[in-house]
Formats: sequence, structure tokens, C-alpha cells
Amino acid sequence: MNSSSHPKDIEKAPRSSRCSSPARRRLVAATAVDWIGSGLFVAAAPAFLLETVGLSQAAIGAGLTAAGAVGMVTSVPIGALGDRFGPRRVLVGLHLARAAEFALYPFVVHGEVSFILLTATIVAADVATPAVTQAIVAELADERQRVRLMAVLRTTLNVGMSLGALGAALALTRLTSTTFAALLLANAVSFVVAAALVASVPDGEGAPAVRPTSSAFAWREALRLPRRLLAFGALDGVMTLYLVILNVALPLWVVAHTAAPASVIGILYTLNTALVVVLQVPGSRLAKTLGAAARTEVLAGALLASACVVIGVTNTLSAAVAIALLVGGIVLLTLGEVGHSTASWQISYSLSGELDRTRALAVYGLGRSGAYVAGPLILTVGVVRNGTAGWIGLAAAFLVSAVLIRLRLERLLRREATLGGVAFAEPQLRSGEALPPRR
Repeated sequence: MNSSSHPKDIEKAPRSSRCSSPARRRLVAATAVDWIGSGLFVAAAPAFLLETVGLSQAAIGAGLTAAGAVGMVTSVPIGALGDRFGPRRVLVGLHLARAAEFALYPFVVHGEVSFILLTATIVAADVATPAVTQAIVAELADERQRVRLMAVLRTTLNVGMSLGALGAALALTRLTSTTFAALLLANAVSFVVAAALVASVPDGEGAPAVRPTSSAFAWREALRLPRRLLAFGALDGVMTLYLVILNVALPLWVVAHTAAPASVIGILYTLNTALVVVLQVPGSRLAKTLGAAARTEVLAGALLASACVVIGVTNTLSAAVAIALLVGGIVLLTLGEVGHSTASWQISYSLSGELDRTRALAVYGLGRSGAYVAGPLILTVGVVRNGTAGWIGLAAAFLVSAVLIRLRLERLLRREATLGGVAFAEPQLRSGEALPPRR
């Protein structure tokens, strides 16, 4: 899947002599600052938009859906820019763009149109950031360390988001436009700090030895959507619906269909976050090889399916029993979340090339973005409204997707091994060793 630019059309990219631990620490620090600021915004935005700006829930939902669609369209071109100029530079640009957008937010958003337009630009940067960050990790860590570093970043994300939300809760004991503006400006400053930290990260040993120059950079090729990546990305998107369960389906289910009190939702969120923080880094050992990642996907699918069944039967039970099963369901869901995240990182890295790595990761991430855009409607109408049967149907979707991922990976590896294909095929299936270097 590597780009095929001619040697005459490429120029040397700067590279450090080694991948340094300080560089990784700066990336982790940038992630922490980023998500503390984001937590401030996410916790405060709904109240501000509803009470101060006067938007309806329907308008907010429509705006977020439209913004998500824009993010899907722009993520691959931004990923291609990461391959052209380097993911570190592009991530700095994304952070600075979001800093400017959030600084403008309290002065620009006064109605539906301004909300949709500004939110679309923010979400475009948000959706592009994961693939660009993952490409930086590939440059800072070798194949044995990438999944673990991604797990550290995800743990940092959860801690940062929680701290930001706590800060917003303390600040918003009395919501005013001035208080919200201060929180938004704090968020903007956090992105400036994150940009400075990322800018100080040197290129790692995993950076490609060459990058295409403008004369060699074919945009038609850069924006191509390989069917293999799209297929795996679509299945990954189905698996990612657990996030929509947490943020949309579960709260609606608890409030409208169970005898459990609404206050249990906060407890379930806290439990999920705590388990992810504790388990994500140790769980990264589950996918040290591509074969292990394929097996972990099936395990994750089984755990997510079990969680759906457990949650789905709580609508006919007493409050006490429903609460107990909801807690058990969240534990199963979180275990599945940790397993899927770990496997997904290994799979996406293995399917991406070197010169086109960021674009490939962005294409793979389209499924996850699609889950964010279409998932709330699918789960609200198809699952929550249909009761237990809807949850059982979602459980089947998780199981089928996980099995298909494993079967497609094993078929792909057998085929490419037979044809003398990519370097990871033989070691992953037969010896279980870590991916060998592609350079």
C-alpha cells in the first residue's frame, strides 16, 4: 500500500537519530492539555447552547450531524496533507485552527446558522486529529511499542476529559455567557499549549526516509479510497458503536425503559472511565501481533454482545436488579471497548503503508466517523425503541462484525503470503513475532 513516487520526485525528510522518551512524553502532555480543554467545552456547551443561545435540542442534533458529515469528507484530504508535509506539522496546524475557532465561539455563535458553520470547522479538525496523531505515534515508536503508546494516549485522554469536565462543573454552578466565554478561551489556550508541545516533538525513527515533493504529490491518488481499507473501516465502525451506546442509547434506555433512577447514569459513566484508565495500557498486550489482534477482535465482539444482552433485559426488572445488571453490562462493555481499541490500532497500522500512512489511517477511520454521525439515529430508532429485541439485534451485529474482521484478516494474510506480499504476513500468522520493519 506504499506510495509509488519515483525517486527523482522525492526529497529527504528530516529525521532524528533515535526515538526519544522525551518526545513521547511531550506527545502525552499535549494530549492531556488538549483533552482537559475539550472537557471544559463538552461539559458546558449543552447548557450554554440551550439556555443562553436559545437553540433547540433538535437544532443542536442537526448541527452536530451536519458537522460530522463535513468531518468525514475532509478527514482524508487532511490525512493526505499529513503525508505531504509530515503529521507533526499538520497536527500543530489543527491545534492552532481549533484554538482560533474556540476563541471566536462566544462572539460568533448567536443562532442556528452560525452554530452549524463554526461547529463544522471545529469537527473537521476533531475528526482529522486521531489519524494524524496515530501517524505521529508510528514515527515515535516501532511496531512493538505503537499499540502501547496509543493505549497511554487513550488513558491520558480519559483522565484529561474527566478533569476538564470536573473543572467545568465547578465553574458552572451559575451559568452565564461570561463564564462560558472564559471556559472557551481557556479551551483555546489549551490548544495553543498543545500545539507548542507537538511542535517540540522531533521526527522519530519511524518517519519515512522520504516524503513526496509537490511535483510528485498526486492529489487524485492521495484521495483514493482503497476498498480494502474501506471494508475493514466499515466493520470497525460497527464495533465502535459502543461509544454511541455510552453517550446516547444507554441514557435514553435507563430513563425511558427501566426502573433504575436517572442518577445511575453518572455512576455508569464514572465506572466506564475508571476501568478504561486502569485497563487500557495493560490491555495493549492483547494485540502485539496482527494474529493476536484478530483474535482479540472476536473476544471484544463477544464481550460487547454480552453487554447488549445484559442491558437489554433490564426493562422488565425491579430497580435494584436493573441497577446491578446495568453495572455488570457496563463492565462487559468496557472490557469489549478496551479489547477493540487495542486490536483496531494494530490492524490499522498493519494495513497502512509508509509514505501514505496518515491518509490510510484516515480512510480506516471513516467507519468510526460514520458511527458517530449515523449511530445516534440507528441506536435510538433501531435499538432503544425496539426494546430487548433491539439490543439482541445489536449484539448480533457486534458478533458478526468481529468474526468478519478475523476471517478477512486471515484470508488476506494467507493470500499475500502465497503471493509473496507484504512483510507482516508470514510472521503474524506463523511465528507470532512483532511486525518487522518495512524500511
